[in-house]
Amino acid sequence: MVLWSAFILQQRVCRSLYLFSPPFIFVQSRTKATRYIADHTSVGDQVLLWGDEPGLNFATGRRSPSRFAYQYPLYTRGYGDESLVMEFLRDIENSRPALIIDASSSDRITPPIDVTAREQWTPMLVYDMPPQMSEVFHYINSHYQFVGSLGPDGWRLYARKPSGAMCHGR
Repeated sequence: MVLWSAFILQQRVCRSLYLFSPPFIFVQSRTKATRYIADHTSVGDQVLLWGDEPGLNFATGRRSPSRFAYQYPLYTRGYGDESLVMEFLRDIENSRPALIIDASSSDRITPPIDVTAREQWTPMLVYDMPPQMSEVFHYINSHYQFVGSLGPDGWRLYARKPSGAMCHGR
């Protein structure tokens, strides 16, 4: 009971920090994303945060659709490989997240979902994009549609396409 109470308190503090942070540029996108997730998804929905923002899953009480809550392991040379990328793809296919928020504009490690932005992306340090990621991008582009952007970082929002509008297959 004590651990559960501590968890609830920690979640409330985290949610308050994300929702009511001062308007510093580096937290504005997080604040807006937290509100957007709360307003456009239900508690049981899963939300994929594309990039390095898994704290939003915790702050909003929305589960990540994959154990890769942030995707750095998929891009780490010598660690990320075909099996990890395909596991990530299966997770997304099976869980069908209600929303994908591409926060890659806030970090230089994660390649963007948007093809035009991704063409400008360059690998850095120990990070690179495995060839199998093209299947993940294809799946997302076939099953999700761009619905807007938010915050000063221009995080891109993707919602599931209506069933009849989806391109099937990978």
